[in-house]
Amino acid sequence: PVTPLLLAWLALASVSALRAPGLADDGAFRRQDHLTYTDGASYWDDFYASETEPYEWLQSYGAEDVNDLVEEVTKGDHGAAILHPGCGSSRLPEQMYDVGYHSIANIDISPVVVERMTSRNQGRPGMTWAIMDATNTSWRTGSFDAVIDKGFLDTLFCMDDFSSLVPAYLAEVARILKHGGAFLVISYGEPSTRAPHFNSASLRRRVGVYFELRAVKLTEKYVGGDPHWAYVARPRWCRGIRGGELSGADLPFL
Repeated sequence: PVTPLLLAWLALASVSALRAPGLADDGAFRRQDHLTYTDGASYWDDFYASETEPYEWLQSYGAEDVNDLVEEVTKGDHGAAILHPGCGSSRLPEQMYDVGYHSIANIDISPVVVERMTSRNQGRPGMTWAIMDATNTSWRTGSFDAVIDKGFLDTLFCMDDFSSLVPAYLAEVARILKHGGAFLVISYGEPSTRAPHFNSASLRRRVGVYFELRAVKLTEKYVGGDPHWAYVARPRWCRGIRGGELSGADLPFL
């Protein structure tokens, strides 16, 4: 049966994968008549209040190619410090925890889903949940070995102010990654709609960083469905600049 959730999923898939930057015709993707992405936490609180079971956007950790990519970005180190932004109710961190990755920080702007996932995972010590904006976190520079994003970047592309949110998010990821750390993005978006943003003039001007990027076409989640993509991104600082010590026209671009 066609449910509101299915319609929402199809709309997000269509917007994110086929339309870069990816806005709906009325300027924002609507779940209900009165709520859109631009309503932020209110939208997602409404979404997760009606979806009480874990919901998995895109591929799950159990998919072989996703497992391999997680192994790659963590270097197989189960003690790696991992951030999962825009966590929602995904079982990804639970599945990773259960195979040995015990240092996972999960963040979301929805108090509803953070409270639920915190309660759900009381038996998994070392894994944390917090209400936090992924474009402006409270962590110190160089806090994480890996950042794993499953659909969150796609959500930013659906926002009215994507042109400022996307570089802000990528800059923040670069800041909180340790030297040699890696950023894994699982996305609806094809490389032509995603890759340019990892090496944009805006990002270089903002903090003097760009990402070395490798795109991977993932195995279809459903037979005959649209392919999903993964991006393995590694930040590179322009002439050793770290954390936005220089900005704007003074940056010595490579």
